[in-house]
Amino acid sequence: MIHRRRWGSTFDALRTPNFRWYWLGRLTSLASFQMHTVAQGWLVYELTGSALSLSWVSSSRSIAMLLFSLYGG
Repeated sequence: MIHRRRWGSTFDALRTPNFRWYWLGRLTSLASFQMHTVAQGWLVYELTGSALSLSWVSSSRSIAMLLFSLYGG
């Protein structure tokens, strides 16, 4: 009984409609961000055929995210 109750209360927040919409929107946003990252890398590689160019684009994106996240919190 204790395990059911503990797991049952884990997702209680999803019973609130506004939080459920927020969670679904955030999940969609993260999925589209990942698709954009893959598509950008694919495009760079298709246009240049160079793994070095792909690494430069990926590295610059990662460095920018790191720097802005440190500033923005």
